[in-house]
Amino acid sequence: MRGYPKILSSKEDYYYIIENFDESLWKVELQNLLDTMKDWFFEKNLKDKSDGITDETHKIEESGEEDNIQYMQYVLRENPDCKLFRLGFTTEEVESLLQK
Repeated sequence: MRGYPKILSSKEDYYYIIENFDESLWKVELQNLLDTMKDWFFEKNLKDKSDGITDETHKIEESGEEDNIQYMQYVLRENPDCKLFRLGFTTEEVESLLQK
């Protein structure tokens, strides 16, 4: 491989940029893997907005029109299909690489 990859599509691509490029470039890419590993997942429908939880890991979304509003509870959790896991990384591995 020559030059900085346009698309990082394998674990080997990440190790290549770590070994061959300035850390200001590759640390951003590794941090992005951690930042995108969580996603919002539907948990349940709510009868009323007050039946739900709103904090850093829970949110309530509304849909519908004024006379027929529906409330849905979402929870923030690790997405098993995120790029970090698809490439074969663990969170501990990426965090240790960022500590270099």
